[in-house]
Amino acid sequence: CVAPRDVFESILANDLKMTQKEFGETMTRFHRDKWIESGPNNSVILHARALLEMQSFITDTYRDYIYNCQICTRLLVRGLNCSNSSCDIHMHRSCAAQYFLRLSNVTNNAATRKTTYPCPVCKQEWSKDDVTSVLKVNHVNDENNDSRPSTGMTHKKQRTTTTADNNDSTNNRSVRSKPRRIVNESDDDDDDN
Repeated sequence: CVAPRDVFESILANDLKMTQKEFGETMTRFHRDKWIESGPNNSVILHARALLEMQSFITDTYRDYIYNCQICTRLLVRGLNCSNSSCDIHMHRSCAAQYFLRLSNVTNNAATRKTTYPCPVCKQEWSKDDVTSVLKVNHVNDENNDSRPSTGMTHKKQRTTTTADNNDSTNNRSVRSKPRRIVNESDDDDDDN
């Protein structure tokens, strides 16, 4: 996280020619194009798009400061880590929420539901405060095992389509449509000869 004013002062300190108005317009464009997003306390953070596009640069340049998520193995810049100092596990908060939810779903009986959350590597118990915070932020209600989609997680929706050949809706994953032939308009004229 960095304050926009710090970014502007850094630009000026490096003798880059940019007015405050140009800086504001650039920041607005970066925000609109999803390169940056607003962080806590009026700060600016890199958006997921920027992290994905710059992954190899970030990995090479900041090797000692970044990790891969233990659950999904993707680049992790901010996340959760085990409280055991000798354990090197790191997880995205959304991945941790799914991991904790899976652990709490071991049984459906609320009286015997799992209330401890061991680290997947060292098996040391995660702090209940960390677990509650992660589940709450990711819209998972641990009390009744209710899970709603998180803003930090990707969920693929199944599309339904209606075709001229088949007027009822079908799921694209289960029914493959007939291959389509692309015809150039000039090709139709050639058939008459």
